Order: sequence, then C-alpha cells, then structure tokens
Amino acid sequence: MLQKNVQVLKAFSWNITELKFASKTIDKSVIRYRETVIPVEIRDFFEIENYTFGDRVDIILFYKGKEYESAIFFENHNNRSKLKINSKLHEVILESLYKYFSEDEIIIEDIRLIFIREERNKYTIKIAKEI
Repeated sequence: MLQKNVQVLKAFSWNITELKFASKTIDKSVIRYRETVIPVEIRDFFEIENYTFGDRVDIILFYKGKEYESAIFFENHNNRSKLKINSKLHEVILESLYKYFSEDEIIIEDIRLIFIREERNKYTIKIAKEI
C-alpha cells in the first residue's frame, strides 16, 4: 500500500524518509576511509542533534544478521559529525559491493547504504542500487 504525503528530507548525499529510514550514497569516503559525514539536517535521524565537539555516540549496525559496533564522532570545532564504520563491517560491505556490482557501477554512485532505525542507536543496514 502506498503512503500518501510521505516526506523526504535531502541533504547532500543523504535522504531521510519519515525518520524511520535514511539512505546515503556510497561514495569514496565510505569505500576508502570507512566513514561519512552526517550533515546537520540528517542528525535528527540518528538522534545526535545536541552533541558537540569531542563527543562520541556508540551505535550498533546490523548487516545480514550480524551486529557491528560503530560510532559517530564530533571531531572539530565546526561540530562536524562523522559516522565511522567498524572495520569488519567495512570489509563485509566491500565484499558485497564487489560481488554484486562492477567497479564502474560503484563509481557511478547510484548505490545506497540504507539505514533502518530499529531503536535508539541501533540500525539495520542494507545495500541497494537506485534504478
């Protein structure tokens, strides 16, 4: 059943739908550095709008039935927030990307990391290709 008036918030390479789902374009920062900036507009989704420089928020990411500890850091005086992905999860994500998509497809940047909020600081993630 389609929902009417579903609101989507877009900020840079992120989208949020109804504060239950967020998606992020998988880009070079995710692939090379296992991290991504969380724009100010997207912070409500992660419930991190009141944190400041030096803070760290531990989160759990679930992928394919396994649990991975990760964290969101507030790393500079401009209060930039970054999601740093657990190194083991990063390996698993890369394996999935290269198993299902060619390197050219990944560079096109139409592959998204989907976050589904389960409860506070716990998110299931999935990989999807935009069509």
